[in-house]
Amino acid sequence: MSYNNDYNNGYNSGYNNNNDYNNNYNYDYNYNNGYNSQYQYNNAGYDNNGYGAGNYNYNNGYSASSGKIISTEAYNLIIGGGMGYTFIKAQGGHIGKSLHEDELMPDALEIMKEAKEKGVNLSLSVATVSGQEFSNDTPRKTFDIFNIPDDWEGMDASEASLENWKKIILASKTILWNGPVGVFELPNFAHGTEKIAEFVAEATQNGAYSLVGGGDSVAAVTKLGFADKVSYVSTGGGAMLEAIEGKDLPGIAAIRE
Repeated sequence: MSYNNDYNNGYNSGYNNNNDYNNNYNYDYNYNNGYNSQYQYNNAGYDNNGYGAGNYNYNNGYSASSGKIISTEAYNLIIGGGMGYTFIKAQGGHIGKSLHEDELMPDALEIMKEAKEKGVNLSLSVATVSGQEFSNDTPRKTFDIFNIPDDWEGMDASEASLENWKKIILASKTILWNGPVGVFELPNFAHGTEKIAEFVAEATQNGAYSLVGGGDSVAAVTKLGFADKVSYVSTGGGAMLEAIEGKDLPGIAAIRE
């Protein structure tokens, strides 16, 4: 397992230039989510509600182009965490206060359509562990993913969802993981991300090649003790996804020149 600590303005760190990565774009399992900027640290610990219009984006784990490219390169595409609620709402689901972006719902539907056309198995959450407030000690309940009450928000993956994803991960030969499946910074909502880390580590032990990329993904596997149990940890999130898209990254272009 190796770390790539050369950020090079955020462009070089997502690109592992070897045969395992550079020449293999057929991913059995691809996990994208959107919790990357939900939990914002500041001098007080975290802000009033943990996220807001300026504190959350899909830049590290999702873009319309990334989703579309990956949905044609992967055999299985797992979408959970904060990103998943946009997909659920786009289908008419009731997601309560859960994190989502209305403007990306057309893109979500397009990704689902393209995945179906290409024969990609797109797996969304079936139920979610929810809280009434963005805090560790808030009351917790599990709801069907399409029926989250108005005063609740999804904050972690449910056991039913994890069982589905475990089967996909353990059957995979190449794994790309970008982003946690819940608010892993809060101990009561870290279970789902820890289980995903366990599944990826087990698949790696069984011979799969596993790539973990992006700041929060790296923080999660490090905090949970799995950083040395995966094949490669990349500090680049968005840059890594752009490399998979086939874009010529500025850092790599400079090296070639």
